[in-house]
Amino acid sequence: MKRLLLCLAVAMVLLSCVGVAQSRFELGIKMQNIREEITGGYNVGLVFDYAQVSMDFLIVRGFGFLSVVDLTLRMPWMITPTVGVGFAWGNEFFDGPFFETNGFFVGVGLQYVNEGYTFSLGGKTYVTWDGGISTFPVIEASFRIKVGEW
Repeated sequence: MKRLLLCLAVAMVLLSCVGVAQSRFELGIKMQNIREEITGGYNVGLVFDYAQVSMDFLIVRGFGFLSVVDLTLRMPWMITPTVGVGFAWGNEFFDGPFFETNGFFVGVGLQYVNEGYTFSLGGKTYVTWDGGISTFPVIEASFRIKVGEW
């Protein structure tokens, strides 16, 4: 499982380097359901032709601060399917800072990419290194506006 994840990360980096001339930086908002509770927050993204890196900043009531870094593969189409992996870190109210080392998130979705903005709808689930799958899938929607392009 770790070897597959490493191969996927290397493929994302290589595909991102191919499309670096068409990269754009975006800022926006995100809504997620985390354990049957809707949570909102900020979302930033660096979007390439065939890949994107995005980061969420969420405040979860009764838990603390949560951030998820997602590495996603996509196609350079206006409406495109996405698939990717994510890693969580944050700060719990009672236990302090944490970096999730027991597993990772696997997600799929659909994106609408326009000249000035991106709208995403998708879902993800948590997978442990030994193959366990979370019983609480996360449904998410985000809207980001283009800030810069190079």
